[in-house]
Amino acid sequence: MVAPDTRNPKVVAWLILSMTAGAAALLWLEAPTRGWSAPTPLMAERGRLVQTLLIEFACDDEPVATREFDGVILPDGRCDWRPRGPQIRLLVIGSRTEKLAAPAARTLLALLGSLQRERGLDLRRVRLHPESDSLLNPRLPPASHDLRSLLLRKAIIQ
Repeated sequence: MVAPDTRNPKVVAWLILSMTAGAAALLWLEAPTRGWSAPTPLMAERGRLVQTLLIEFACDDEPVATREFDGVILPDGRCDWRPRGPQIRLLVIGSRTEKLAAPAARTLLALLGSLQRERGLDLRRVRLHPESDSLLNPRLPPASHDLRSLLLRKAIIQ
């Protein structure tokens, strides 16, 4: 039995304790997020809106000046992100002999989703560079064909 003069503070304390424990249990039970929430830093210093995004492809055995790009996605899914303005140039690196690596594809989709959500990217303004488009140049490596196929399947390009 609780004394009447200490009942209200004790009830409030138990209420706070139970709500805190319940919130902790729910956070512990929550499944880890995937897909659009990849650990890729996406915001520019000033958080400007992205007006256009040009995706280019290069093979991992080619020398490429990666400093010219705002973002570089490596086959293992790592992303080097340093945007310089509203027109983004993104380089996806893949193998000459194999298909596009799944971690790189996941990072690309996560990046596009985050740019759409956080920086106002209209997906109709995403383009595949003509030299990286396997439709225009069928002799490109299989990873380039997969990149185009992925962007078509997700209705990002036409």
